[in-house]
Amino acid sequence: MRIATKEIDAEIAEAAIARLAVPRHELLRDDIYWGGLLPIKFNWQFHSGGLSIKRKREPTADERAVYDLRKKIESTIGGYGAGAATAIFSAVMCAVIGNAIGWLIAVPSAIAGIVCLYRCHRLVPRVRLHREMAIEEMRAVFPLLSLTRCERIYCDTVLMVARAAPDVEREAAMRATLRQMGELLATSRDLENRRQSLLSVMGSHSIPALEAEAQALAGRLAAERDSVQRRAIEQSIAMCTSRLENARAFEQGLDRLSAQEEAIAQTMASALSALARVQLGPAGETDAAAQQVQETISTMNRQSQAVEQAVLEIMTLRSE
Repeated sequence: MRIATKEIDAEIAEAAIARLAVPRHELLRDDIYWGGLLPIKFNWQFHSGGLSIKRKREPTADERAVYDLRKKIESTIGGYGAGAATAIFSAVMCAVIGNAIGWLIAVPSAIAGIVCLYRCHRLVPRVRLHREMAIEEMRAVFPLLSLTRCERIYCDTVLMVARAAPDVEREAAMRATLRQMGELLATSRDLENRRQSLLSVMGSHSIPALEAEAQALAGRLAAERDSVQRRAIEQSIAMCTSRLENARAFEQGLDRLSAQEEAIAQTMASALSALARVQLGPAGETDAAAQQVQETISTMNRQSQAVEQAVLEIMTLRSE
Protein backbone atom coordinates (compact mmCIF):
# COMPACT_ATOMS: atom_id res chain seq x y z
CA MET A 1 0.00 0.00 0.00
CA ARG A 2 1.18 3.50 -0.75
CA ILE A 3 1.60 5.54 2.44
CA ALA A 4 2.33 9.28 2.32
CA THR A 5 3.63 11.29 5.24
CA LYS A 6 0.48 13.41 5.13
CA GLU A 7 -1.51 10.27 5.98
CA ILE A 8 0.32 9.43 9.21
CA ASP A 9 0.78 11.14 12.56
CA ALA A 10 2.01 14.71 11.98
CA GLU A 11 4.74 14.65 14.64
CA ILE A 12 6.23 11.38 13.47
CA ALA A 13 5.93 12.47 9.84
CA GLU A 14 7.78 15.72 10.48
CA ALA A 15 10.53 13.93 12.42
CA ALA A 16 10.96 11.49 9.54
CA ILE A 17 10.98 14.24 6.92
CA ALA A 18 13.65 16.13 8.89
CA ARG A 19 15.97 13.14 8.36
CA LEU A 20 14.95 12.27 4.81
CA ALA A 21 14.33 15.61 3.06
CA VAL A 22 18.00 16.64 3.23
CA PRO A 23 20.94 16.60 0.81
CA ARG A 24 22.08 13.07 0.04
CA HIS A 25 25.35 13.31 1.98
CA GLU A 26 23.36 14.29 5.11
CA LEU A 27 20.71 11.58 4.65
CA LEU A 28 19.15 10.34 7.93
CA ARG A 29 21.28 12.85 9.90
CA ASP A 30 22.96 10.24 12.08
CA ASP A 31 26.66 10.69 11.32
CA ILE A 32 26.68 8.00 8.64
CA TYR A 33 29.61 7.58 6.26
CA TRP A 34 28.17 7.43 2.75
CA GLY A 35 31.49 7.28 0.94
CA GLY A 36 33.08 9.85 -1.36
CA LEU A 37 36.34 10.80 -3.05
CA LEU A 38 38.14 10.95 0.29
CA PRO A 39 37.61 8.24 2.92
CA ILE A 40 36.98 10.78 5.68
CA LYS A 41 34.98 8.99 8.35
CA PHE A 42 34.93 11.84 10.86
CA ASN A 43 32.53 14.69 11.49
CA TRP A 44 34.02 18.02 12.60
CA GLN A 45 31.88 20.47 14.56
CA PHE A 46 33.03 23.91 15.74
CA HIS A 47 31.33 25.42 18.80
CA SER A 48 32.07 27.83 21.61
CA GLY A 49 33.92 25.15 23.56
CA GLY A 50 36.23 24.34 20.67
CA LEU A 51 36.40 21.55 18.09
CA SER A 52 34.60 18.22 18.56
CA ILE A 53 35.34 15.22 16.36
CA LYS A 54 32.93 12.32 16.04
CA ARG A 55 33.61 9.19 14.04
CA LYS A 56 31.02 8.40 11.39
CA ARG A 57 29.52 4.92 11.28
CA GLU A 58 28.84 2.58 8.40
CA PRO A 59 25.21 2.46 7.20
CA THR A 60 23.00 -0.53 7.88
CA ALA A 61 21.45 -2.49 5.01
CA ASP A 62 18.19 -0.52 5.32
CA GLU A 63 20.04 2.80 5.42
CA ARG A 64 22.09 1.88 2.37
CA ALA A 65 18.86 0.98 0.56
CA VAL A 66 17.52 4.48 1.28
CA TYR A 67 20.73 6.05 -0.03
CA ASP A 68 20.55 3.98 -3.23
CA LEU A 69 16.88 4.92 -3.67
CA ARG A 70 17.67 8.63 -3.35
CA LYS A 71 20.57 8.29 -5.78
CA LYS A 72 18.32 6.55 -8.29
CA ILE A 73 15.64 9.24 -8.00
CA GLU A 74 18.15 12.06 -8.38
CA SER A 75 19.72 10.44 -11.44
CA THR A 76 16.53 10.92 -13.44
CA ILE A 77 15.01 14.15 -14.67
CA GLY A 78 11.68 12.99 -13.33
CA GLY A 79 13.21 12.84 -9.88
CA TYR A 80 12.81 16.57 -9.59
CA GLY A 81 9.66 16.77 -11.66
CA ALA A 82 7.81 19.94 -12.49
CA GLY A 83 9.22 21.77 -9.49
CA ALA A 84 12.78 21.54 -10.80
CA ALA A 85 11.70 22.47 -14.32
CA THR A 86 9.93 25.53 -12.95
CA ALA A 87 12.98 26.55 -10.94
CA ILE A 88 15.31 26.17 -13.93
CA PHE A 89 12.94 28.14 -16.13
CA SER A 90 12.73 30.85 -13.45
CA ALA A 91 16.51 31.04 -13.19
CA VAL A 92 16.92 31.39 -16.96
CA MET A 93 14.14 33.94 -17.30
CA CYS A 94 15.49 36.03 -14.40
CA ALA A 95 18.88 36.14 -16.09
CA VAL A 96 17.45 36.95 -19.57
CA ILE A 97 15.14 39.68 -18.31
CA GLY A 98 17.83 41.09 -16.10
CA ASN A 99 20.29 41.16 -18.99
CA ALA A 100 17.76 42.98 -21.17
CA ILE A 101 17.32 45.65 -18.54
CA GLY A 102 20.94 46.08 -17.62
CA TRP A 103 24.02 44.39 -16.19
CA LEU A 104 23.41 45.78 -12.72
CA ILE A 105 20.20 43.78 -12.57
CA ALA A 106 21.40 40.77 -14.55
CA VAL A 107 23.79 39.43 -11.93
CA PRO A 108 21.40 39.73 -8.95
CA SER A 109 18.64 38.20 -11.09
CA ALA A 110 20.81 35.25 -12.02
CA ILE A 111 21.77 34.77 -8.36
CA ALA A 112 18.10 34.87 -7.40
CA GLY A 113 17.38 32.18 -10.00
CA ILE A 114 20.18 29.98 -8.65
CA VAL A 115 18.87 30.40 -5.11
CA CYS A 116 15.43 29.43 -6.37
CA LEU A 117 16.87 26.29 -7.96
CA TYR A 118 18.75 25.40 -4.78
CA ARG A 119 15.61 25.82 -2.67
CA CYS A 120 13.75 23.56 -5.09
CA HIS A 121 16.52 20.97 -4.72
CA ARG A 122 15.92 20.96 -0.97
CA LEU A 123 12.16 20.97 -1.39
CA VAL A 124 11.73 18.13 -3.86
CA PRO A 125 12.36 15.26 -1.38
CA ARG A 126 9.75 16.78 0.94
CA VAL A 127 7.23 16.99 -1.89
CA ARG A 128 7.87 13.38 -2.85
CA LEU A 129 7.49 12.21 0.75
CA HIS A 130 4.14 13.97 0.96
CA ARG A 131 3.09 11.79 -1.98
CA GLU A 132 4.69 8.55 -0.81
CA MET A 133 7.22 7.30 1.72
CA ALA A 134 9.00 4.18 0.51
CA ILE A 135 9.14 1.11 2.72
CA GLU A 136 12.95 1.33 2.66
CA GLU A 137 12.72 4.85 4.08
CA MET A 138 10.37 3.75 6.85
CA ARG A 139 12.59 0.81 7.79
CA ALA A 140 15.63 3.08 7.99
CA VAL A 141 14.22 6.21 9.63
CA PHE A 142 11.79 4.86 12.25
CA PRO A 143 14.50 3.18 14.38
CA LEU A 144 16.43 6.49 14.50
CA LEU A 145 13.54 8.51 15.94
CA SER A 146 13.11 9.15 19.66
CA LEU A 147 9.72 7.55 20.21
CA THR A 148 7.49 6.66 23.11
CA ARG A 149 6.14 3.14 23.52
CA CYS A 150 2.86 4.02 21.79
CA GLU A 151 4.67 5.87 19.00
CA ARG A 152 6.88 2.82 18.41
CA ILE A 153 3.82 0.56 18.13
CA TYR A 154 2.23 3.08 15.78
CA CYS A 155 5.32 3.11 13.52
CA ASP A 156 5.29 -0.70 13.43
CA THR A 157 1.65 -0.49 12.33
CA VAL A 158 2.43 2.04 9.59
CA LEU A 159 5.21 -0.18 8.27
CA MET A 160 2.98 -3.27 8.33
CA VAL A 161 0.19 -1.45 6.48
CA ALA A 162 2.68 -0.16 3.89
CA ARG A 163 3.87 -3.72 3.24
CA ALA A 164 0.34 -5.02 2.73
CA ALA A 165 -1.18 -5.60 -0.70
CA PRO A 166 -4.89 -5.94 0.11
CA ASP A 167 -7.91 -5.66 -2.14
CA VAL A 168 -9.83 -2.38 -2.32
CA GLU A 169 -12.19 -3.12 0.58
CA ARG A 170 -9.47 -4.36 2.90
CA GLU A 171 -7.25 -1.40 2.03
CA ALA A 172 -10.05 1.01 2.98
CA ALA A 173 -10.52 -0.81 6.30
CA MET A 174 -6.79 -0.80 7.05
CA ARG A 175 -6.49 2.90 6.27
CA ALA A 176 -9.48 3.64 8.52
CA THR A 177 -7.88 1.64 11.33
CA LEU A 178 -4.59 3.48 10.85
CA ARG A 179 -6.38 6.84 11.12
CA GLN A 180 -8.08 5.71 14.33
CA MET A 181 -4.77 4.55 15.76
CA GLY A 182 -3.41 7.99 14.98
CA GLU A 183 -6.26 9.48 17.00
CA LEU A 184 -5.50 7.07 19.83
CA LEU A 185 -1.84 8.09 19.70
CA ALA A 186 -2.85 11.76 19.95
CA THR A 187 -5.01 10.90 22.97
CA SER A 188 -2.03 9.13 24.54
CA ARG A 189 0.05 12.28 24.13
CA ASP A 190 -2.70 14.38 25.72
CA LEU A 191 -2.78 12.04 28.71
CA GLU A 192 0.99 12.20 29.04
CA ASN A 193 0.92 16.01 28.93
CA ARG A 194 -1.74 15.98 31.63
CA ARG A 195 0.35 13.54 33.68
CA GLN A 196 3.40 15.79 33.43
CA SER A 197 1.30 18.75 34.57
CA LEU A 198 0.16 16.76 37.59
CA LEU A 199 3.72 15.72 38.38
CA SER A 200 4.81 19.36 38.44
CA VAL A 201 1.98 20.13 40.88
CA MET A 202 2.81 17.08 43.00
CA GLY A 203 6.26 18.53 43.61
CA SER A 204 4.75 20.98 46.11
CA HIS A 205 2.13 18.52 47.38
CA SER A 206 4.16 15.65 48.79
CA ILE A 207 1.82 13.48 50.84
CA PRO A 208 4.46 12.25 53.37
CA ALA A 209 5.72 15.81 53.89
CA LEU A 210 2.20 17.17 54.36
CA GLU A 211 1.29 14.38 56.77
CA ALA A 212 4.38 15.11 58.82
CA GLU A 213 3.57 18.84 58.73
CA ALA A 214 -0.01 18.20 59.88
CA GLN A 215 1.22 15.97 62.70
CA ALA A 216 3.70 18.62 63.87
CA LEU A 217 0.97 21.30 63.86
CA ALA A 218 -1.32 19.01 65.87
CA GLY A 219 1.44 18.57 68.47
CA ARG A 220 1.92 22.34 68.69
CA LEU A 221 -1.81 22.85 69.12
CA ALA A 222 -1.99 20.30 71.93
CA ALA A 223 0.86 22.02 73.78
CA GLU A 224 -0.32 25.61 73.23
CA ARG A 225 -2.42 27.36 75.88
CA ASP A 226 -2.65 30.87 74.43
CA SER A 227 -6.02 31.27 72.68
CA VAL A 228 -4.77 33.65 69.99
CA GLN A 229 -1.92 31.34 69.02
CA ARG A 230 -4.25 28.32 69.13
CA ARG A 231 -6.57 29.97 66.57
CA ALA A 232 -3.61 30.68 64.29
CA ILE A 233 -2.41 27.08 64.58
CA GLU A 234 -5.92 25.78 63.92
CA GLN A 235 -6.08 27.85 60.74
CA SER A 236 -2.71 26.41 59.69
CA ILE A 237 -3.97 22.89 60.35
CA ALA A 238 -7.08 23.54 58.24
CA MET A 239 -5.00 24.77 55.29
CA CYS A 240 -2.53 21.91 55.65
CA THR A 241 -5.42 19.42 55.70
CA SER A 242 -6.83 20.98 52.54
CA ARG A 243 -3.47 20.67 50.81
CA LEU A 244 -3.23 17.05 51.94
CA GLU A 245 -6.65 16.29 50.46
CA ASN A 246 -5.58 17.94 47.21
CA ALA A 247 -2.38 15.90 47.15
CA ARG A 248 -4.31 12.65 47.59
CA ALA A 249 -6.72 13.65 44.82
CA PHE A 250 -3.79 14.53 42.54
CA GLU A 251 -2.15 11.19 43.28
CA GLN A 252 -5.36 9.38 42.38
CA GLY A 253 -5.56 11.34 39.13
CA LEU A 254 -1.94 10.46 38.39
CA ASP A 255 -2.68 6.76 38.92
CA ARG A 256 -5.71 6.99 36.62
CA LEU A 257 -3.68 8.63 33.86
CA SER A 258 -0.88 6.06 34.13
CA ALA A 259 -3.37 3.19 34.03
CA GLN A 260 -5.12 4.66 30.98
CA GLU A 261 -1.83 5.19 29.16
CA GLU A 262 -1.03 1.52 29.73
CA ALA A 263 -4.49 0.56 28.44
CA ILE A 264 -3.89 2.60 25.28
CA ALA A 265 -0.53 0.92 24.68
CA GLN A 266 -2.12 -2.51 25.11
CA THR A 267 -4.98 -1.56 22.77
CA MET A 268 -2.58 -0.37 20.07
CA ALA A 269 -0.48 -3.54 20.41
CA SER A 270 -3.62 -5.67 20.14
CA ALA A 271 -4.76 -3.71 17.09
CA LEU A 272 -1.38 -4.32 15.45
CA SER A 273 -1.74 -8.06 16.03
CA ALA A 274 -5.32 -8.02 14.74
CA LEU A 275 -4.30 -6.16 11.59
CA ALA A 276 -1.67 -8.81 10.95
CA ARG A 277 -4.39 -11.46 11.18
CA VAL A 278 -6.63 -9.46 8.85
CA GLN A 279 -4.13 -9.94 6.03
CA LEU A 280 -4.05 -13.71 6.45
CA GLY A 281 -7.65 -14.81 6.96
CA PRO A 282 -10.57 -15.23 4.53
CA ALA A 283 -12.34 -12.06 3.41
CA GLY A 284 -15.48 -12.57 5.53
CA GLU A 285 -13.56 -13.21 8.73
CA THR A 286 -11.09 -10.38 8.17
CA ASP A 287 -13.85 -7.85 7.55
CA ALA A 288 -15.42 -8.72 10.91
CA ALA A 289 -12.00 -8.60 12.61
CA ALA A 290 -11.21 -5.20 11.11
CA GLN A 291 -14.59 -3.87 12.26
CA GLN A 292 -13.95 -5.19 15.77
CA VAL A 293 -10.53 -3.53 15.88
CA GLN A 294 -12.04 -0.18 14.86
CA GLU A 295 -14.78 -0.46 17.48
CA THR A 296 -12.23 -1.32 20.18
CA ILE A 297 -10.08 1.68 19.27
CA SER A 298 -13.11 3.99 19.24
CA THR A 299 -14.18 2.74 22.67
CA MET A 300 -10.68 3.26 24.06
CA ASN A 301 -10.58 6.78 22.63
CA ARG A 302 -13.86 7.68 24.36
CA GLN A 303 -12.71 6.10 27.62
CA SER A 304 -9.38 7.96 27.53
CA GLN A 305 -11.09 11.28 26.89
CA ALA A 306 -13.40 10.63 29.86
CA VAL A 307 -10.41 9.91 32.13
CA GLU A 308 -8.64 13.06 30.96
CA GLN A 309 -11.77 15.14 31.60
CA ALA A 310 -12.18 13.65 35.09
CA VAL A 311 -8.57 14.44 35.98
CA LEU A 312 -8.94 17.96 34.57
CA GLU A 313 -12.00 18.49 36.79
CA ILE A 314 -10.04 17.29 39.82
CA MET A 315 -7.25 19.74 39.11
CA THR A 316 -9.71 22.59 38.50
CA LEU A 317 -11.72 21.98 41.65
CA ARG A 318 -8.68 21.56 43.85
CA SER A 319 -7.08 24.76 42.56
CA GLU A 320 -10.10 26.87 43.45
